[in-house]
Amino acid sequence: MSKEAFEIWDGVVEKGAEKIKRYENALLKRDKEEFNRLHEEYVAFLDQVAAVTGIRDRELDRCFLNRHLENLEKEA
Repeated sequence: MSKEAFEIWDGVVEKGAEKIKRYENALLKRDKEEFNRLHEEYVAFLDQVAAVTGIRDRELDRCFLNRHLENLEKEA
């Protein structure tokens, strides 16, 4: 993978992690409507990335979640 491709992929992974963070925050605030909206947005993003890359959405979800967890560790 070229450096440019890696940087693009890293940005996609970071965006996925940010989307998880947003719907997680809505869940913690017990804002059902916001959670549902943000979760639907996340699933649509997963579907879009899966369609473009050919990577299964389950694998993408795991990748984005791992980045989200890494980000949480950095914040602590």
